[in-house]
Amino acid sequence: MDYVNHKKAPGLPGNDRDGRACPGGSGRGRNELQQKATLPKTRALTIVSLLLAGLTFSGGLSLCEEKISSPRLLLEPSRLHPGQFLVVFLEGVDPDDEASFQTNLPQTTLKAYPYRQGLISLIGVDCRTPPGEYTISVRVRQKDLGLWQQKLKFVLEPKTFTTQHLEVSPKKLEVRSREKWQQDLSFILEARSKSCDLPLWEGGFLAPLKGRKTADFGLIRYINGKEAGRHSGVDIAAPNGTLVVAANSGIVCLARFLNVTGYTAIVDHGLNLFTSYCHLENLLVNEGQEVLKGQEIGQVGSTGFATGSHLHWGAIIGSIFVDPYLLVEKDPLDIFDRETG
Repeated sequence: MDYVNHKKAPGLPGNDRDGRACPGGSGRGRNELQQKATLPKTRALTIVSLLLAGLTFSGGLSLCEEKISSPRLLLEPSRLHPGQFLVVFLEGVDPDDEASFQTNLPQTTLKAYPYRQGLISLIGVDCRTPPGEYTISVRVRQKDLGLWQQKLKFVLEPKTFTTQHLEVSPKKLEVRSREKWQQDLSFILEARSKSCDLPLWEGGFLAPLKGRKTADFGLIRYINGKEAGRHSGVDIAAPNGTLVVAANSGIVCLARFLNVTGYTAIVDHGLNLFTSYCHLENLLVNEGQEVLKGQEIGQVGSTGFATGSHLHWGAIIGSIFVDPYLLVEKDPLDIFDRETG
């Protein structure tokens, strides 16, 4: 179990508690992002009230109440598969409240960010997680109301992943040696150690490339007859030099050549959500650069450990890889925005 204490801090616009600078106060989309994060409380409560049907909340509060006398916890979805993600929202907490989150999901730390007069957390579910019933619980200590706590359950359903068998030369296999993986990992972990505390993306994500999908997310890969782990993204085949675009707006937190994934870009979309673009022929962006949804960031290649020209596209929440096409199907913040038009 992982337990995270969080005390909301007002903060300053354009700065992240973990140290990554968010985009400045001017420029396309910035005012919209600030409006998303600071809706008037009555409007936010109306939205949340409409979405609480089917969930059991402590305290016997009416779903039609506009005034909240204690916090409310929202969890979506209630049933999912390994490789998918959850959205948790704790509504009705103030800057001076102390909130603690706990989950029994393996290898999971719930990280919450201030959002719409509450706290929000995206939680990735590792594709190796066993099916079963899991919980998210929260404890809030408030100055006026004392201690409030609640637990919600969700069900992880079984999923069968496909397999893939590759045969490569010993020379090619050396490209992904343990030593080279470790060298790459230091850069990757540093890039993902910070995230903007505002959502930088705008609506649903784009597929960064049109092409033939050659390897699914989560497939069990065998190299020269030996299991080599799970596939952390999707592979999309396309001719060398084909342009690759950013799946959504954000900040480039890594843009460099890595041993295993070749020329690689990672984009921070805020709230601990990242996308990665690997095996590129070249990079068209720099670290620290703001990118817009659909902006060109590189060209398809076969650099690093690759058996042909393709893009490896990944989505990561914290340290957990999830199926990136889920972001194309649905904006993670859709639970708030679906009623606002």
